[in-house]
Amino acid sequence: MFRKYGLAADNVVDAKIVNVNGRILDRESMGEDLFWVVRVWGGSSFGVILSCRIRLVPVPPKVTIFKFGRNLEQGATELLHKWQTIGHEIHQDLFLHPSAKLVNSSACIGKTSRVSFLALLLCPAEKLVPLIYEIFPDLGLESSDCLEMSWIESVLYFAGFSIKEPLKVLLQAGLSKRKVS
Repeated sequence: MFRKYGLAADNVVDAKIVNVNGRILDRESMGEDLFWVVRVWGGSSFGVILSCRIRLVPVPPKVTIFKFGRNLEQGATELLHKWQTIGHEIHQDLFLHPSAKLVNSSACIGKTSRVSFLALLLCPAEKLVPLIYEIFPDLGLESSDCLEMSWIESVLYFAGFSIKEPLKVLLQAGLSKRKVS
């Protein structure tokens, strides 16, 4: 969603802090320079943040995700190169992120690189495949590769949880990094 709406820091519209002198400051009384520091960096060197007001953005009832991977033997290098040439042209409702990692090779003994593409589209699934095919046909995406879910379920998915997990797992502090399956 940050392609369309920016990062959370871009949507902070007000904050209250206690400065080093014990004064409670809001956006107006702290000034735009300090507000920028608080908004972007947290401002812990300048005081304690008491609260933030964040502009909410609309979320559709259903979003679509996919995770699609290829090894070097399956043309991963060419796919990554293609993404680098078209990535800036992708529709703002689509987040398409490549990641690479070392995996066991299925073609020979040893290791190979695997490039995975993770995607989130702020639309139902029937719009994703034609959109990808138009800009990135080499990916070979099919509708069976796509999962449609609520936005909060996609947060669970990208955090490495099953979409059936209770939402309260997202509130647990100190979660170890989970792998997106």
